[in-house]
Amino acid sequence: MSSLLRVQGRIGQRTLLLTTAAVPLTGWAVHAVALHKRLAATKRFPVKSPC
Repeated sequence: MSSLLRVQGRIGQRTLLLTTAAVPLTGWAVHAVALHKRLAATKRFPVKSPC
């Protein structure tokens, strides 16, 4: 019985670790895609400088 609890605890820790790592990585990926789209749009339609 104790070995079963130990296995469930390991699975829980691994899941927590993966979730903890996946949340910021997902946010960074979304941010990178948004920045890439903005940069691509500025290359197509350059903004004229006031100088």
